[in-house]
Amino acid sequence: MLAVACGGNDEPPASQLVDYRRDILPIFSEHCFACHGPDEGRRLAGLRLDTRDDAIAERPDGRRAIAPGEPAASLVIERVRETDPARRMPPGGALSEAQIALLERWIAEGAQYERHWSFAPPSRPEVPGGAVDDAFDAFVLDRLAREGIEPSPAADPATLIRRVTLDLTGLPPTPAEVDAFVADPSDDAYAALVDRLLASPRHAEHLARDWLDFAGYGDTNGIYFDEERTMWPWRDWVIDAFARNEPFDDFLVAQIAGDLLPGASDDDVLATAFLRHAPTTEEGGIDEEEWRIQYAMDRASLVGGQLLGITVRCARCHDHKYDPIPARDFYRLTACFDRVRDRGRTAYQDDGVPLLAAQSPLQRAALDEVRAEMTRLRGELDAEGALARWESTVDRTAPSWIAPTYAALRTERGTILTEDAARSIVASGPVPNVETWWLDITAPAEIRAIRMELGGRRASDAPSISDVSARIERADRRTRVTFESASRLDGTAIPEIVDGRTTTKIYVESPTTIVLVPAETITLGEGETLSLRIDQRQGWSGVFRDIRVLVASEPRATLTDELDAILATPRASRTAAQQSLLRDHVARVHAEPATRAIAQRLSALEARERELAATPSTRVMRDDDPERVTHVRLRGQFDALGDRVTCGLPEVLTIDDPDARVRDRLELARWIVGPTSPTTARVIASHYVQLFFGRGLVGTPDDFGTRGEPPSHPELLDWLAIELRDGGWDMRALVRAIVTSDTYRQSSRIRADLLARDPQNRLFWRGPRGRLDAEVIRDQALFASGLLVESIGGPSVRPYHPDGLYEERQDSFGELVTYRPDRRPEQNHRRSLYTFWRRGSLLPSMAIVDAPSRVTPVARRDVTSTPTQALALMNEPVMVEAARHLAERMRREAGDDPDAQIRLAFRLLTARTPRDEEVAVLRAAYDAELDAALSDPSILGVLAIGESGRDSAGDPAAHAARTLVARTILNLSETLSRE
Repeated sequence: MLAVACGGNDEPPASQLVDYRRDILPIFSEHCFACHGPDEGRRLAGLRLDTRDDAIAERPDGRRAIAPGEPAASLVIERVRETDPARRMPPGGALSEAQIALLERWIAEGAQYERHWSFAPPSRPEVPGGAVDDAFDAFVLDRLAREGIEPSPAADPATLIRRVTLDLTGLPPTPAEVDAFVADPSDDAYAALVDRLLASPRHAEHLARDWLDFAGYGDTNGIYFDEERTMWPWRDWVIDAFARNEPFDDFLVAQIAGDLLPGASDDDVLATAFLRHAPTTEEGGIDEEEWRIQYAMDRASLVGGQLLGITVRCARCHDHKYDPIPARDFYRLTACFDRVRDRGRTAYQDDGVPLLAAQSPLQRAALDEVRAEMTRLRGELDAEGALARWESTVDRTAPSWIAPTYAALRTERGTILTEDAARSIVASGPVPNVETWWLDITAPAEIRAIRMELGGRRASDAPSISDVSARIERADRRTRVTFESASRLDGTAIPEIVDGRTTTKIYVESPTTIVLVPAETITLGEGETLSLRIDQRQGWSGVFRDIRVLVASEPRATLTDELDAILATPRASRTAAQQSLLRDHVARVHAEPATRAIAQRLSALEARERELAATPSTRVMRDDDPERVTHVRLRGQFDALGDRVTCGLPEVLTIDDPDARVRDRLELARWIVGPTSPTTARVIASHYVQLFFGRGLVGTPDDFGTRGEPPSHPELLDWLAIELRDGGWDMRALVRAIVTSDTYRQSSRIRADLLARDPQNRLFWRGPRGRLDAEVIRDQALFASGLLVESIGGPSVRPYHPDGLYEERQDSFGELVTYRPDRRPEQNHRRSLYTFWRRGSLLPSMAIVDAPSRVTPVARRDVTSTPTQALALMNEPVMVEAARHLAERMRREAGDDPDAQIRLAFRLLTARTPRDEEVAVLRAAYDAELDAALSDPSILGVLAIGESGRDSAGDPAAHAARTLVARTILNLSETLSRE
């Protein structure tokens, strides 16, 4: 009949009344409510204990489960003291004597119930000591004083600036910034530091990354083939909103109902993509209605759990077992999101209706900047003069196209490559769905242009080229070759095959010749090879039978047939269009270095303009089926229709506002951020405390119900919630209040006497400490090494990823049948916020350090510590690449003294100067690695990891040794944590 478990609280002193919410509700909630709670369908013995009227009501036998003032007459006490295990409650276990005594005391005191704290609107509490300006600290210190705990001393300035810079921007401070703050760590200097960080675009990106977790953002559908979807414009919208410090109530209203705002703009509609991130299926043969209603329920669960803080999803199949949320209320909330004419099956991007074809705010701003720079550069470029000078001196000898000499012919998936009598590369053996060829060229020593004569197909589908790249390789260095142009012989430009993005491709229906022109003449020195990589990733057995490669060194080799004909035409006889084509080509490829640099920059901007001018289509909300009827789904089954329901609120949240009514998403959104909503402001306030302390004021961020943890500082929570709401939902003000508090600025050193008493630091007796998130670990390494590319916004990018992982996880269909990383630094080395987020195959270097798949919204990330994390971070290509560039920076900025180099790297990553004994340990490692590199040249291979080039200055063996020391510093616990 009854099931009771320990609430986990100590018994209150005899002079203090037993508190229902603190002492009794945790006991009832743990087990009692499962059988004797709100869920009428699962209720046993006709007994309900979650409401006082039911609990004290007389039962058919004349007895009462709870008899106020009479514990001995209460059936609850009789059954928990029962000695017969078959009759004793809870089933399968017994309460401790202390727990039973708590129940007896409470009943003897009158068995008073109180409404669960989160279901009542917050009220402004009195600040202890009246210290309104320091309310955060006042509430924390008051609680510590009641517990007899002294706060920790302030963190040292170097630790504090690293902590707050990482927390606000996701990147570490520079040594110069550390030095400035250490020289003046005053309150005014700290406040100025915080204000500078809050105004930084990096801060907007960092908060946006957290919000992607909150919403469950992903770049793929998440189910079945897990194909790509276009949602990045919404990510841009979020970054822009945080950058503008948009009031958070407007931020939420736009994401829930921006399309319903009067005069809604494209940006308002784009914001509603917040509700379209849930996984969708691509599988054929499904019942469309089953999945369509699933998506509506996902949206209700997102809003209910993440914004209202209640587990409404638990009422999908039956009334909630613990909170007073009937299934009817879950479906009333679902009805608010059920007027969208979306499809159950979303095999292709166009299936994800409704769609918005519009550019993101960051996209528009970037396009304006690019066009302004293009206008400036065109004013500086003397392309006509460069053409005249080149034509007057150019060697007009016809190019001599020859087949190169190959050191090796390699493939990724087992295709066998051989050179035939005609010097064509012929494929035989296996016929994989996708393939990559590497052609390692050793001669000639000088190459001005490359021709690729593409042969026929090896299977039924047209073969494709998705990317062509090249690099000059030797044992200790790789130098990437940049192609200025790629075109067919007739002059048709095909820049997509050399843009570094392997997701773009061209199909080759018949034999075709492609001309590749490098930005600079390729020169091969002794021991160097040109590795030409040809990616064929169409994904449908479309691979080549043969390819013939020819190279030439004469200037005219860079010309397509069309340009060659123009060159042969006297200037006076050329059309304006012909003159323009030749002029632009010469400026980019053959002009003097200064002119060529401007022309190449202009060419890159033109490519960027084309990319930015494209209009993406993003999944959004639109109530385009206003007549749809929503039903309760009995037992959660899509085809078991119960009562009809209309858009409405969970009644448990409207007890203090009984007249609250919402008829659509807009009214729902406005109520959520309105003054009578009891939970949302609390949820957001606790979430941002969690963001900076690792734990919120409520330890269960998506469950503020009876099964969730009570707040550690209820008065502080209400104070922050009301300040947020009444202060115009100013998120920067909330963040500033948190990080400028003395509580946040405490030392994070562990005190043995408090570790066992409060291991999770719920009382805030020390400053925050914890491992950095996966994205911050990667970004910190790139930043310290100088590799990080800080362009803002745009499509997701594909960093390094283990070969073959996609193939292991799905069938051989779809665009994502295989993974090819982007190869240009401006793509590969961007902030991790922009990483392509494939839910079914997350980047392993992220997943291993607890980045979530985001198959569902994430209220708080789990944090684990495993040996494989250290193994991965020591060997992940991007970390090794960052280490070798950090090693270059060590020499460049600290000179040739290894000790000075070590001190610099240590400061870049930890913000403090290492102790002499720490330097000695790392110096010994350096010396050992240097000896090893001098005796074993294979160790120099570490300098060839990653797509970026290597500065050839300095001794390669010393560079390799520094790289391995830098890798060690990158992986120190202190580096991977914020102290």
